[in-house]
Amino acid sequence: MRFYKAPLAESFEEIPNPGIGWYHMYTWHIAPPYPGFFYIAEERENLVLLLMDIGAFRSEPLPGEAVGCIDSILDFYGTHKKQMILRFVYDTEGRGLLKEPPDVSIVKKHMGQVGGIVQKYARWVACIQGIFVGNWGEMHGSRYLSDMAMTELIQTLDEAVDGSCFLAVRKPSQRRTIEKLAGDGALLQRIGLFNDGIFGSETDLGTYSELGRERELALQNEQLLRTYNGGEALAGETPIGYRSAARDFEKMHISYLNSVYQKELLDVWKAETARENGVVLSGYDYIGSHLGYRFVVRDVKLKRGKGLALSVENTGFANLCRESVCRLIAEDNRGNFSSAEINTDARLWDSGKRTLLTVDTERFAEPGKYRVCLGLSLKADGETVRFANKNAGESCFLGTILV
Repeated sequence: MRFYKAPLAESFEEIPNPGIGWYHMYTWHIAPPYPGFFYIAEERENLVLLLMDIGAFRSEPLPGEAVGCIDSILDFYGTHKKQMILRFVYDTEGRGLLKEPPDVSIVKKHMGQVGGIVQKYARWVACIQGIFVGNWGEMHGSRYLSDMAMTELIQTLDEAVDGSCFLAVRKPSQRRTIEKLAGDGALLQRIGLFNDGIFGSETDLGTYSELGRERELALQNEQLLRTYNGGEALAGETPIGYRSAARDFEKMHISYLNSVYQKELLDVWKAETARENGVVLSGYDYIGSHLGYRFVVRDVKLKRGKGLALSVENTGFANLCRESVCRLIAEDNRGNFSSAEINTDARLWDSGKRTLLTVDTERFAEPGKYRVCLGLSLKADGETVRFANKNAGESCFLGTILV
């Protein structure tokens, strides 16, 4: 048996993979007259943030028409194969205390009402930001953010969606509080962060506690590999360059960013030049191509008696959060295809590291020529996860086996 390796150069283009990348925000006011026309501002983006204002029903359960409207919105974006970040809010003007429900029981009721809809479209839901309350739903400026009240609300939301998607809180300190009070390791593994003040100040506009920025970044680096972190980057007093920004994003394990806000900072990145192995691109494009996970097959070797040894590097800022299936796909010289599942969990292909895979070659017993490829797809819906190798499509061509 001989193996002839294919060229395995990395592409530096942005790869449109599920649950990561740049996003636009779409604000929907769930109130009569209910919106009946939905739209997509940027077709190339794989991700959308849906901010749904249910403040019209702050004093009562959501009526059937409102529930139906939310269902229609999720159906529209799911039908168009957009991964969704959801944020349900009572306030879009920075007046959370005035607009939130007078009793926490109403918030919990609303969570229960939308929970079934989220479960219905769970395959398209990346995460839910916040717990409905606070200014702009950002978990500040609310009477329901004591340690115990916040913990009860995140638990209520998780129960409402039956653990079917990831959740996110605004500050690392809030996540630590939930860890201390909830005593539920499985729940904590589904809770990430959303940060709409990145680079806005030394504390990211109050995101970070008395621990200080560097300690908070170090903790995110340790704790957020398996969940989502993302939001909006701001210029602050002095706009940060893309290289310095990328170093922080690596520690934060950023999966997604707003592609419109804040224009002042995004324009700085667009004007910068990044050079990667002879490829020239803008700083903005560099950051965009590294949001979330980014898998590159670095090497493949045939080892006598041990099969194919593959080296896969995750050059992205973050990890793949959802369960997937990895396969070796083979085509013989008669055009017949076969595939075999590889025993690996791509969620553990950690950001900034290489993972070694071993693939049995005993199946190639019949004399002939076989083209072999590596394929990866989400387990829940079969959505393809593309590799960031040049000329990789639905799968990554590894080379040819001659028996």
